[in-house]
Amino acid sequence: MMKIMIKITLAVMIVIAVSTSSTNASMKDSIKQTATDVLGRYIETVVYGIVENIGELFSDQFRQRTTANGKVITHTKSQLINFIKKHQHIEQDCITSSAVLEQNDGCSIAKVEMKYLEFTRIDYLMLSPEGKKWKVNQIVTTFRDNKTDVSEQP
Repeated sequence: MMKIMIKITLAVMIVIAVSTSSTNASMKDSIKQTATDVLGRYIETVVYGIVENIGELFSDQFRQRTTANGKVITHTKSQLINFIKKHQHIEQDCITSSAVLEQNDGCSIAKVEMKYLEFTRIDYLMLSPEGKKWKVNQIVTTFRDNKTDVSEQP
């Protein structure tokens, strides 16, 4: 009788371990997919002016640092949201590309390029999970003059 109880207990423990392991793996996959979704949502917001639920996109500690003309300007979450809301539904006339540069369970670093006629805006995004959602924690924005971009010249 004791051997049967031990076998049943071991079987239950194995089933629990396997189901917990597969649940954790699927949760990690959904978190990674969500980080990519947040990147897509950021592009919709900045490039196409879609502002629905914009407050959920950025963490409360969010900061944006913009480097232009030798100066660094910092914006908070509320400053950026107010700016974007003033320009909602305005579509940017640019070619947009994005890439996830690094991603793991604790953070994701992405790059978004918005190429205009005269210049390219480059946003480097740091994303991390907060609870069950990924949020943008920080953006570092730089600009490149397309006229002096040697990669575009023949």
